[in-house]
Amino acid sequence: SLAKLNFGSIKPEKQEEGKNILSQAIQEVRGLSKQLNLDWVESISINEFVAQQLTKIQNTGFCETTLEAEFDLVDLPKDQKLVLIRVIQESLNNAIKHASPDHLKIEMRSIDGKRQILIKDDGKGFDSTQKSNGSGMYNLKKRMETIGGGFDLTSVVGKGTEINLTLPN
Repeated sequence: SLAKLNFGSIKPEKQEEGKNILSQAIQEVRGLSKQLNLDWVESISINEFVAQQLTKIQNTGFCETTLEAEFDLVDLPKDQKLVLIRVIQESLNNAIKHASPDHLKIEMRSIDGKRQILIKDDGKGFDSTQKSNGSGMYNLKKRMETIGGGFDLTSVVGKGTEINLTLPN
């Protein structure tokens, strides 16, 4: 989605950024399809990853972004970390594709001893009580459950969406 936004710009530097994002996506797909080693996952903290993603979004001019972190998430096993990275990526991608927000915010905080990542947008929102034709949210919830975490979504039409990822203990 970020590449698409950049390619839609008339600015040459945005189109170049789109090429860079597309190259990165191709590299990630190759890695996933071949099940190659995931050393890059070990080389980055979740905080660094989130900051990079939000910076990329903001640099497109699509919307403003904010990261507020009460902790540095560095102690997850590689498999849990990879699932969390993919869930965060897909959540941000959904906000870009569907919400048209002015602002995206990610908060990493501890509540009652549980570490949580909140992904909030002030976009279109939707009626989360309505049955969806897609399986995206269900898949994100199942991914979080496979690592012992939780996924909760709240959305209000015209107000935006909030995704709460509860991390495994």
